[in-house]
Amino acid sequence: MGKIPTVMALRSRNIQIEDPSCTLCHYGDETVDHLFTSCSLAVRLWSLIRYWCNTPIFLVFSFRDLLEWHNHLGKSGRAKEAIKGIIIVACWSLWNARNEKRFLNLSARVENFFSQVKAVSFLWFVNRSSHKDVTWDDWCKFVNM
Repeated sequence: MGKIPTVMALRSRNIQIEDPSCTLCHYGDETVDHLFTSCSLAVRLWSLIRYWCNTPIFLVFSFRDLLEWHNHLGKSGRAKEAIKGIIIVACWSLWNARNEKRFLNLSARVENFFSQVKAVSFLWFVNRSSHKDVTWDDWCKFVNM
C-alpha cells in the first residue's frame, strides 16, 4: 500500500533525502520491493530460511509475492502457518536491521538476524498459535511441522 517509509517512499512525500541507495547494501534505490526481495542481505536471508524450512526455490519479485510465498510451497497445516509467521518475522527483522544501520550506524549481519528470525518466530509460534507442543530442537531442524 506504499505506507512503509523507505527512502523512495519518503521522497514521493516530498521529504528530501540526499542518498536514495539502500542502507543495507548500497546497491539500488531503497524501495519496499528492493529492501525485502532484492537487497543482497534479504536474498541471503531468504536463502537461509529456504534451506532451514526445506522449501523449494520460489522466486519473489515484489513484497506482495513475498507475503504470498507460504501459499506456493506445497506445505499445509502447521508448516504453512509456521512459514507464514517466519516470513513476517523476517520482514520485521530486515526493517529493524535497516533502521539500526540508518539511524545508529550498526552493522547488519545476515547471520545475526537469521538467528533472531528463528528465535522470535519460535516464540510467536508456540505462544500465539495452538501448537504448544513444538520444541526448540524440532523448530531448529524444522521437523514435525
